[in-house]
Amino acid sequence: MKKRYLIDILLVLFFIALAVFLYSSGKGYALIFDNRDITIGGNAYKSPGYIRITMDNKGRPLEIMEKDRDIMTVKGKNHLMKVEVLDEDEETVLSTAERQISVLYDRGNLLSIPAFLAGDPEWNQQIEQSE
Repeated sequence: MKKRYLIDILLVLFFIALAVFLYSSGKGYALIFDNRDITIGGNAYKSPGYIRITMDNKGRPLEIMEKDRDIMTVKGKNHLMKVEVLDEDEETVLSTAERQISVLYDRGNLLSIPAFLAGDPEWNQQIEQSE
């Protein structure tokens, strides 16, 4: 009888863990990409100009002009983010930065591209929402 209860408890725990995993891996997150000049902790970062952002090397890339913002929705917390700085003719790639990122905040992520390219650890900021 005790063995049966133990098996039942283990099955319940397994399905709870499976549900948590499926929820977190399939949840969508809104990312706002900011291509504006920014100052973080006394360090000023200038917008690189016209950029192209690709997440996980799939899907349609997001193209953002200088001093502009755009939004993308991604599923899951871990992604490979690739930022390409483009020439004015929008076809020549001047530089590329590619890095593994994690979505930090559930309520909204403001991603500063100039700070990302400079390697500032505060490039991913939480969006403040008034309630």
